[in-house]
Amino acid sequence: MSLPNQLFKIFHKTVSVDYPIQYREWQGRRFLVLKRDWSQFKQGETPKTDKCPFCGKHHSHGEVDGHKVARCGSPDRTCVAADGTILHSADGYYIESYNRD
Repeated sequence: MSLPNQLFKIFHKTVSVDYPIQYREWQGRRFLVLKRDWSQFKQGETPKTDKCPFCGKHHSHGEVDGHKVARCGSPDRTCVAADGTILHSADGYYIESYNRD
């Protein structure tokens, strides 16, 4: 059974971001790096990440950096890193903070 083209496009939307897509490699898997700027948060809140290339939303995963399960991973979505590597939402992503004092 094949799906009509329009239905396919709904599940595989294209998201554009205004930064180069980067990744980290660990144990043979590659994870998207989502950055977050701690200088841009309100007191008592955890800053959200830059726009996610998998879904177009900004995510919040608590204060600890590191590997996280992608909340936007169903169905598995992909994006392409600056060097051409294909990354999968099913693998999750890596949160990396900057401007944290």
